[in-house]
Parts: sequence; C-alpha cells; structure tokens
Amino acid sequence: WARLGLCWPTVQELWIGAAMCGALIGFAFIVGTVWQSLTSPDTFDQQTQLSQLIAQGVDTLTFAVIVAGGAAIGEEIAFRGALQPVFGLWPTAIFFALTHIQYTFTPATLIIFGVALGLGWLRRRYNTTTSMVAHFLYDFSLLALSLYAHYAQQAFGAFTIR
Repeated sequence: WARLGLCWPTVQELWIGAAMCGALIGFAFIVGTVWQSLTSPDTFDQQTQLSQLIAQGVDTLTFAVIVAGGAAIGEEIAFRGALQPVFGLWPTAIFFALTHIQYTFTPATLIIFGVALGLGWLRRRYNTTTSMVAHFLYDFSLLALSLYAHYAQQAFGAFTIR
C-alpha cells in the first residue's frame, strides 16, 4: 500500500482532491472553448462525437458512480501508484494520454495530458489516494453534467448544448 501511495484520505486531502477536480474542469473548459473557437462547427462536432457517445452510454447516476469509481481506482493505482514512481511524472502523463487515444489526436488529447499532469502532481505532492479522489470527482462531474444535459434536452425538446 505504501509503495503504491495508498492510504485513507484525510479531510484535507479530500478537499485538495476536490480543488484539483475544479481546476481540471476549468482547464478542460478553457481548452475546449479555445478549440471550438479555432475550428469549424462541423470539425468540432466530428472531433467530439466519440466522447459524446461514451458519455451517452452512462444513463444513470449510479452507473456514473461505477464508471468514475472504476476509472479512478484502476487508473490511479496503475498509472500514479505503480508507473509514476518508476518512470516519472512526464512519461507517465504521456502514456496516460496515449491510452485515452479513442479521442484521436485532437485537443482532447491535450486535455487528457493536462489532467494526467494534475493527477500526477497530486501523487507526487500528496499520495495516490488524493489523485484518486480528484480523478473520481472529475469523471463523475463530467458524466453527471452530460447526463443532466441529456435529460434537459429531452425535457425541453429543441434545447441543444454545443
């Protein structure tokens, strides 16, 4: 457990994980906004279509918790717990981004790389458990927002999110 950086999180580490989640969502929003302003609407839609399909596969908050929890636990133990102490922050972040290549090489890859750096910094500064908290909150927040947008679109008909 100690070698992987796993421990019971303190209240402070929970707050730090939540703060990092907010920072990472802000980073993703900024990169996405710049990306959308630099590309045509058709190109942007094509590049984000796969990630939208993945999010649409999550149809309940319970499933969002399961997906976010599985990703947070599995990926943080593997990448931040096992690989980062051996290979370092930057190579592990690059490898993490490459394993999420279902998004193809788009600015989404930059977002994932930025998220990996943030989570890796948490592991280096605190522990793997803190990065796990941030990862869970990040994934769950985005899935829950996507689910909420889907239900809002159904309720309001022509309501669209771009």
